[in-house]
Amino acid sequence: MLLAALILAVQQVAVSGVVRDSLRSEPVSFAQVTIRDAAGHVVRTVSDELGVFIGSGLRSGPLELSVHAVGYSPWSDTIAPERLRGIEVRLQPLPLNLQAIDVVGARAAGPLSLAAPGFRVDSALIAALPKVLETDVFRAATIAPSVSANSDFNAMPFVRGGTSDGTPVLLDGIRLFNPFHLLGFLSAFNAEAVDHVTMLTSSGGAALRHGATSGALEVATRDGARDRIHSAGAIGLASGRASVEGPIDRSTSFLLDARRTYIDAFTGLLDRIGAIDRQVPYAFSDLHGKITRTLDGIDRISVTGYRSAESLGDIDGSDTSVLRSDWSNAALGVHYRAGLGANGLLDMTLGRSGFSSRFRVQDGDLTELDAAGEMHESRLDARASWHIAPMAVLVGVEADRFGSDYALTVVDPDLLDIVPNLRMAGSRTRLAGYSQVGLALGSDLEIGGGLRIDHFARLGLTASPSLNLALRSGGWSIGLDAAQSYQALFSLRNEESVYASFIAYDLLTPVEAPPLVRSREIAVAAEGSLRSVGLRIAAYTRSMAGLRLLPLGRAPIDGPVLVASDSQQVGRGAGKGLELSAQWRRGTFDAVASYRWSLDSRTVNGETYTPRFHRDHELDAAFSLHFGESSLSARLSARSGQPYTPLLALVPVVPPVGPDGGDAGARGVVALGGRYNAGRLPGYVRLDLGWQAEKRTSIFGVRGTVVPYAALLNALNSHNVLAAEVDEAAGRPALRYLPQLPILPFFGLEFRF
Repeated sequence: MLLAALILAVQQVAVSGVVRDSLRSEPVSFAQVTIRDAAGHVVRTVSDELGVFIGSGLRSGPLELSVHAVGYSPWSDTIAPERLRGIEVRLQPLPLNLQAIDVVGARAAGPLSLAAPGFRVDSALIAALPKVLETDVFRAATIAPSVSANSDFNAMPFVRGGTSDGTPVLLDGIRLFNPFHLLGFLSAFNAEAVDHVTMLTSSGGAALRHGATSGALEVATRDGARDRIHSAGAIGLASGRASVEGPIDRSTSFLLDARRTYIDAFTGLLDRIGAIDRQVPYAFSDLHGKITRTLDGIDRISVTGYRSAESLGDIDGSDTSVLRSDWSNAALGVHYRAGLGANGLLDMTLGRSGFSSRFRVQDGDLTELDAAGEMHESRLDARASWHIAPMAVLVGVEADRFGSDYALTVVDPDLLDIVPNLRMAGSRTRLAGYSQVGLALGSDLEIGGGLRIDHFARLGLTASPSLNLALRSGGWSIGLDAAQSYQALFSLRNEESVYASFIAYDLLTPVEAPPLVRSREIAVAAEGSLRSVGLRIAAYTRSMAGLRLLPLGRAPIDGPVLVASDSQQVGRGAGKGLELSAQWRRGTFDAVASYRWSLDSRTVNGETYTPRFHRDHELDAAFSLHFGESSLSARLSARSGQPYTPLLALVPVVPPVGPDGGDAGARGVVALGGRYNAGRLPGYVRLDLGWQAEKRTSIFGVRGTVVPYAALLNALNSHNVLAAEVDEAAGRPALRYLPQLPILPFFGLEFRF
């Protein structure tokens, strides 16, 4: 096969180039590229996340090149034989409206992309959704049907019944740990800097290079404009953000953005005027920067840096207690891309990231809780790809090292309900080689496969194969994807604890002894259009082994949110479901909707149960209507209730009689529950509403826009519940539901110059 490919390569003409925005000169990712040679032979491909496209299998002579991308006017031109490398396509942007979820995968992009199925949410959709406190990247990504969050309080993604630690979050290819603020209510990404977010739902295909068991969440930032200096930002109820970008020289651009909350200043003002009892000294901040330099044509190098900080200062009250906490996140990465001849690309990523935290509770001179921890990762990834029609080949290597060190000292017994005493430290080195091959058999059938070999220090070798098949017919495509993957990290987080619904932060630790965590998944999907509606339907099944779980007797709903590794036992998990996504655009009205039915389970010590994050049914829909300079948006979520343990009876507890004939203890009741998580809490429907208006203006001769916005969270004031507790006052078996978010208004102002 390789010999045949070499013979074909000699006979073929290859075309390569980059698609850019005509105004800012930034790359346009996932543009549809069609190339027709003089003999009438047509090649279709898609620009990648950096706007680069390669078309091969063409004959000599002038070529007709046409490019289409959502949000841009179509482009076409005739390419002379001497201009086949380094073509620069500049697309004219259309007026902003809601751009729907795009399905990114082997079927959409062709075998040259070597990409696994997933969902991409672009910056237009992120900005158009109703703003929950502010524009948030993670909450926009959860509109994909494969993604579920365990509560309205945090957007930690659970993908197709997988684990949160099996879905790494990567910023420009560098892993970030705990990229959250406000205990998980907001993501730690400034929306001004984000180009798009890709939710990879499989561990094969494009996710093969990550080596994770439940896909990955990739956040890609913009390069920065090259035409002139631009600035943007926003001022909201609780935070403000700003960015500046522009050219350094003709081939280099920069992007710098920052964000900070002012909850501390706002509550301090209310405290001084007597409106509240005390200040809430809470603050978080983010700083992100990126420099990109084009070297020659598609060759480029970029450097990304990120730093966040979050703190809750001393809270002094009448009880003389003091609480102090600090979290910080940092990452630095370098990405280099170069062309390999006429048909190839070389990508190299080098980076380091880390997360640290400190938490202290003190009562007078007594320290009731003192916790400190940190985790970090160093990563090197290098991959080369060749596109020789009808085949594409990718070969890559990866080396990473993870380390962690945690110490939690708890004196107050009441605090043991939230966190345990803990002292752990460890590290793990991982070396991997991986390869993928894609082959187009005619215009209707594609087949692809991959293999990843991992060496985990002191744990041995593993093999992770993957397979992709796609068949096109009548405007529809049907695909099959299967993959296996391993990882040597697991979470100390107890997802069965009710506190896990409020706190998204996680601590990871290396697997010390076999078995490794393993996942196997198979998915079948069909995508196409029915009249003016784009549709995608998928069915999947996933099985997991080597999970670290708490036995049911030691994992009650009110148990600690973190548990020591020696308290966990090896278990397994499973997930299966049906997903449907649709998108529709008619004039100035846009709609995106997704639905998922699923069954998830965990098994430990021979006992199988439904995990707390699971919901049988989830429906999510976003709507946007544009009129003039204004737009209205809405997001509707309808979800079935999460599992809970049914209450069977309340049994009175009669204390023993004391020496004096009285009770020796307090009277009370004991709640007798049924099978663990066999019941379902009430479902709910939540409606968020948004409005924004774009006003053109000029300041000191610089033209720009200001965008006032307002949003109403949970406009129906729905009683969405997290958990249920025993209502002892009722004197009979009864439950009192713990509600989630109430109806909340938000407003602010965005600006762009």
